Amino acid sequence: TMTMKPSLRKSSLRTQISASYALMAVLPILALGYLIWSYVDPEFLSQTSLLIVVYLTVTISLFGFFLLRQVVSALSDFREHLKSVVEDRVLDTPISSDEPTTQPAPESIEEIVYNLIKHNSRLSDMFSDMEEATWSKTRELTRVNVELQRQLQQREGAEVQLRKSNMQLSDALEKLKGLQQCMIRHERLSALGQLASGVAHDINNALMPVIGFSELIIKDQSIADDKPALMDMITDILEGAQQAAAVVRKLKDFYRKDSNLNFSEVDTAALIAEVKELTKPLWGEKLPAEGKHIDFDVDASDAPPFQADPHLLRDAMVNIVMNSLDAMPTGGTVAIRASQADSQVVITIKDDGCGMSKYDREHAMEPFFTTKSKEATGMGLAIAFGTVRRHSGTIEIDASPGQGTEVTIHLPLTHDEEDIPGHEPNTQPSIPPLNILVIDDDSNARKTLDTILSRGKHKVTLAATATIGIAQAKDNDFDVVITDRAMPDLSGDDVALQIHQNKPDLPIIMVTGFGDMMHEQHEMPPGVSRIVAKPVDAAAIKWAIFDVTQ
Repeated sequence: TMTMKPSLRKSSLRTQISASYALMAVLPILALGYLIWSYVDPEFLSQTSLLIVVYLTVTISLFGFFLLRQVVSALSDFREHLKSVVEDRVLDTPISSDEPTTQPAPESIEEIVYNLIKHNSRLSDMFSDMEEATWSKTRELTRVNVELQRQLQQREGAEVQLRKSNMQLSDALEKLKGLQQCMIRHERLSALGQLASGVAHDINNALMPVIGFSELIIKDQSIADDKPALMDMITDILEGAQQAAAVVRKLKDFYRKDSNLNFSEVDTAALIAEVKELTKPLWGEKLPAEGKHIDFDVDASDAPPFQADPHLLRDAMVNIVMNSLDAMPTGGTVAIRASQADSQVVITIKDDGCGMSKYDREHAMEPFFTTKSKEATGMGLAIAFGTVRRHSGTIEIDASPGQGTEVTIHLPLTHDEEDIPGHEPNTQPSIPPLNILVIDDDSNARKTLDTILSRGKHKVTLAATATIGIAQAKDNDFDVVITDRAMPDLSGDDVALQIHQNKPDLPIIMVTGFGDMMHEQHEMPPGVSRIVAKPVDAAAIKWAIFDVTQ
């Protein structure tokens, strides 16, 4: 906004011009009036009156001149204002101000009109340029928008494809896990096949006193009169049966279903001894029969106990030992050493066989890599490597052609998992006499359980089929039910479920040959209170009855 002091310039230009001409017109009227007056009254014309007339004339003339000057100044300001509007400088030049300013030379109307036309042409050109630039930017923005929409569609398509790929990868991962489990089972069965002849040898040796002494006692009744000799024979029969059961239990570990790691405290020396015994049918029986002498050297005296899944770790070590035996076609020595290094247990398995080339050593632990026959799966060392890694450990191979192979396993001593303690071995609890129902389709199993329980002053009812057992449990009051799992007419799972539905408070013990596998897989059928693995001894069955009734 423009600030101006009060002046005549605030009045309209027409008013100023009218006042100026009116004042200028008063002068001749006053002069004419004065002349007429002096003609009518000659005495009026005096020096005093003349001075008054002259004074008034001069004053009116000066005032009229002042008004004309104001008019000229207003016209000049108006022209400057018009020029400023044309040149976009209206805020820089006030229309009216009482302060003195330097006025530019006045321009003619023709120049003003010319400048207006010139500036109008420039404005038209500017508007044209702005319009062209606007259309150009609009076209560019339209193109960018189309490109963004295309990219958005591509991104949505990529996301759909990514989700589809993720689903395919998930399916492939599940299939790969299934294939891995199949390969692990295949590798175990392959190892079992290699050990089969030695296992048969061990079982036959264990059954020799069982069959031989049993037949001798049955055919020669006089042996019953010699109590010491009879007890020695029975003791040998028991030891042979226990040895056969131990071999079978070891075989179960080969087809044991792999699951999550079940950590427990592992005696290192006992673990290595178990590996030695488990592979003994191969290095102690089969290979010597082929003329290959194998020395098996073990030293774990300096090794502390550590936490691990003993079954998986034993399988891994068995695979490594079997590879060592395969690497000694003419015989040799397998040495297992165990010691402690800081917070780890270090286990080394070394042989003096043919060794490995650099290429074979670098690829030995890859799945399906093998230098053996076509029947080999190439999964032995790969499974061992995976097992050690799952235990947060490391495995290394040091081998050279003709210099043998040394496999070193490093495992941490502790893990978060805690072992669950069991009952003390070779102890039997004190149980009051109970009413017990035994359901088993095998007559030998029924007879054995009947004898063990009857010796404990229990009342025993036997059922040869699942159907009879269910009816007996429904019609009688029993303290405990003992049932088999695999029966021809109805499975033990169904037996336990039906009895439990009729009598929810009646404890049920399942005695089955699948007991070890069920323990490993944490499998507990509905209604079953406890699982005992066959072959069962007196202490195991009594502790099971004690646990479910106390």
